[in-house]
Amino acid sequence: STADSWGDWCLWNGSRGAYNFDVPIKENSHVKLRIRFTGTHGPSPWSNVLEVMGGANRVAGINRFDTAIQVADQMRVNLKTEKFDTIIIASGMNFADALSGSYLSAKYNAPILLCWSGDPKYDYLNESVIRYVFENLAQGGKVYILGGTAAVPQSVEDGMAALNVYRLAGANRFETNLLILEEAGVT
Repeated sequence: STADSWGDWCLWNGSRGAYNFDVPIKENSHVKLRIRFTGTHGPSPWSNVLEVMGGANRVAGINRFDTAIQVADQMRVNLKTEKFDTIIIASGMNFADALSGSYLSAKYNAPILLCWSGDPKYDYLNESVIRYVFENLAQGGKVYILGGTAAVPQSVEDGMAALNVYRLAGANRFETNLLILEEAGVT
């Protein structure tokens, strides 16, 4: 029984108690969860979940851009590495390119950092991304920028001119997605 089907059965049948789930994350990797159900129904079917324990830690920053950096730091700890061989940068203003880049991220164990595009008074967010890349990219490593200059400003790419930077940008989000999948070896 999968976690979803067993968990749904427990919820919809008003079952009480704690249940253990072995949730597959990717091949040969899983997370063990212990979920405790109260057996009462609320406004949503999952509202009777009291707690989820094991295998999950909250990672948060002061905003989405900082949270991406905090997640990257946690990835380094989890991967037991000092530097990344690959880092991905996507727009923090729109989700499409970052979401498309998640497969590339999984393939290369690479964090996805988010950058700002728009009002120059927030350019300091991009400066922190560039600084993070220089401090955490292995020598000879790759940086993938997802999307065109409207998504990730040219100034971000220019700030990393000394590195191996590859921009994957199509005429729209769909073409960008295809370029990302090609780079990942999917198509």
